[in-house]
Amino acid sequence: MPLPTAPPSTAVASPAPGRDELDTLYADIVDLAWRALRRLGVPEPVLPDAVQDTLLVVHRRRDEFRGEASFRTWVYGIVLRVASGYRRSARRASRVFDRQQPQALDAAASSAPSPFEQLEQRVASELLHELLDELSGEVREVFVLVELEELTVEAAAAALGLRASTCKSRLRSARREFDAAVRRERARRSAGGLR
Repeated sequence: MPLPTAPPSTAVASPAPGRDELDTLYADIVDLAWRALRRLGVPEPVLPDAVQDTLLVVHRRRDEFRGEASFRTWVYGIVLRVASGYRRSARRASRVFDRQQPQALDAAASSAPSPFEQLEQRVASELLHELLDELSGEVREVFVLVELEELTVEAAAAALGLRASTCKSRLRSARREFDAAVRRERARRSAGGLR
């Protein structure tokens, strides 16, 4: 049983997949977790471990899936908790070792991009992650789920364990914070003579 390919807003609740079905979902869960974890601030060096932890939690807790939301939304809830744990660990480690986390760059998404396209994608991805790092934790989660992962507000609220009205309010705040971060970046680039 593959993850719904329709937009998240049309995904319907479904029963927990069995062991055989879960094997077929593996690649989709890995892709979803990798992308969302990175966008939620998990540092690049520990991203493979975070994805593996997500898969382990999905496997261990699959019998707890009650079908109140789509399976994809349920997985996003797990991703949010895993990301939170890794961000917390990174903050503790940076305090102990007093050093910055290395900058992470996403791998190129296309099958055979030119070196220029790879550079453009990396610069854009790096900028996106820098801007996301400026958002506070609560609003960042909502922003990533709704704006980048394209979940509906209701699905994001279910994944976060929030009321839809609270999720909408955080989304408005996130959009304002993100827009302000974009304006600051543009002003910085203009002052520095960058395009």
